Amino acid sequence: MNINNKTEVFIVKRSVIFFLASIMFSLLIYNINKQVILGLTIGYFISLIRLNAISFVANQLVDNAINLRKKSSLIKYIIIQIITVILLLFAVTISITFFMVTFFGIILVPLTILINSLCELIGITRNNFE
Repeated sequence: MNINNKTEVFIVKRSVIFFLASIMFSLLIYNINKQVILGLTIGYFISLIRLNAISFVANQLVDNAINLRKKSSLIKYIIIQIITVILLLFAVTISITFFMVTFFGIILVPLTILINSLCELIGITRNNFE
């Protein structure tokens, strides 16, 4: 993650809030189920790695990088996607609950971006990101 990019930092901060809220919500529903907490945590960290990979690929494509750097960034992105699929297949073999909470953890950062975009569109928040 690029610390100088205030949009990425904002997304990570807001997604941490959603992550902690989902952990607390799962504790209320499932009591203390280690499988649920572990699935959410693993999925969330995979989601942060995916955000970093997508940001890296976008920066390489926009910055007129050397073709080798563009190819390496795309390969990194594809490897992250393969790891995500393998993780989800592994989660299904454990249990359907573990799969669902891992999947929710993986979509937590895109969900955060969606919620922030809708709030900006409606006019609830004014973050003024370029």
